[in-house]
Amino acid sequence: MKPYISVIIPIYKTDLNTLKRSIESVTSQALSENVELCLIFDGNSELSESEFISQVSARTQIKIISKNHEGVSAARNAGINFAEGEWILFVDVDDMLPGDTINSLYPALNQFNADVVFGNYLVQIGETGSVQAISRITQQQNISDLKLIQEFAHRVLDMKERFGVVWAAAFRRSFLLQNGIRFNTKLEIAEDTEFVLKTVLNAKSIVFTKDAIYTYIRNMGSTVLSFNIEYPQRVINAITEIRQLLIGRKIYDQYEKDVGVFAINHLTLLLVHYICNIQSGWSEKMRYEKYMELCDSETFKSCMNVVSYSDFSPAKAIALFSLKHHIYPLSRLIGYTRSKQLN
Repeated sequence: MKPYISVIIPIYKTDLNTLKRSIESVTSQALSENVELCLIFDGNSELSESEFISQVSARTQIKIISKNHEGVSAARNAGINFAEGEWILFVDVDDMLPGDTINSLYPALNQFNADVVFGNYLVQIGETGSVQAISRITQQQNISDLKLIQEFAHRVLDMKERFGVVWAAAFRRSFLLQNGIRFNTKLEIAEDTEFVLKTVLNAKSIVFTKDAIYTYIRNMGSTVLSFNIEYPQRVINAITEIRQLLIGRKIYDQYEKDVGVFAINHLTLLLVHYICNIQSGWSEKMRYEKYMELCDSETFKSCMNVVSYSDFSPAKAIALFSLKHHIYPLSRLIGYTRSKQLN
């Protein structure tokens, strides 16, 4: 039987217990016989294929794809290409689906000839910790008017709105194929946002459901990033690709400020996780030089010129002020204070 929904899970350096939890959250669903599970091996795995298959219910169809390691974007693209379901859900291997996701999604998937469906989601602390419902959607609705769809695209770029992620959403596969929508393999940061933005800007019908259709597992140490010297360039690449996407559609002027706010939000993250990251091993002199490189980057300078302090929380507005005016002691204080809070 041809599946109705394909659940795509990229797998890279994953232990069996984590994978088992993610798989069981899919196979335990009501109507799981209408689900195809696509497991994408992104590079060599210490787990054998038989170990993966043994975790899957006999009711659920399974497809295993092995490929060279090229990153999550390429893995998800392979899933899109090989999936057979009418609808696609993306699940990160360390997350899971709530118990009634598939059943609750059915009405939304079958209404209004939707191209994409967005739902709410849950945030769970660790494997057994507290669970918080994130209600980014407050009413069931469908939008098909071009103006309304373009207005919603602003929310995709707003990090506070939390629509720039591919989980907690379902995508009609034929729509993705017909419009050539794939993940940008040039990106290692904000690849989700760029993909969702392309999806929304091409969509003719978008449905919103209040049901929670995803559980994001927040591990307590996950906010502390290891140091990566390529981090600033990856952010700049993401901003550049998003700009080019909007310029290519001749609508950049409508979203210039949104891109600016998006960029500055990432710049403040760079202040914490790059400039003030104690794992860098930098001397204070080198740290200052890296700080000035960021502040003088044409990408960030141009973004600073299109945003205002009122676009941000008070704390981020102060950080922006210090970065814009190169007040290194203040930026450093903000960065280290936030880094300590995360630790």
